[in-house]
Amino acid sequence: MRYNFAVDCAPESERPMYIGTMNVLVSPFYAVTPLAGWVSAVYGYNAVFWMALPAGIAGLFILMRTPAPRRAKLALSSK
Repeated sequence: MRYNFAVDCAPESERPMYIGTMNVLVSPFYAVTPLAGWVSAVYGYNAVFWMALPAGIAGLFILMRTPAPRRAKLALSSK
């Protein structure tokens, strides 16, 4: 899904830069995975779900406020 979003937003010549930047920005979250495994082993899965809840809510909030790139392209191309 991440790469599809970059394809929608970026001009064809800049897509590799968008995808690379996106991977760099997301990589710290992959590094947290072992910590989540340790928390689930020590405290159980409920603790991991409670820890992930704020990030999920923030993601939904950002998603709802982000304009659809396809609609923006259609609006620009019709003028």
